[in-house]
Amino acid sequence: MTDSWRVLLIMGDSSKGSTPSRTWYMAFTVFGSARTPPEEPFYEKAVETVAHAGRRKDSLVTAGGGP
Repeated sequence: MTDSWRVLLIMGDSSKGSTPSRTWYMAFTVFGSARTPPEEPFYEKAVETVAHAGRRKDSLVTAGGGP
């Protein structure tokens, strides 16, 4: 397979996920670290923010990873 053909395949795959939707949903992302200790000043604020979003049934986008 040539490099040009490979690029076309990648472009085709990436365009499949970019079709506009008729319905848009609000979501937000909290960036941080899975290793932040509870003693960290912003830890409790992050917990409160996510809990508030859960009560509102907002969507939360995460990028969870391993240790």
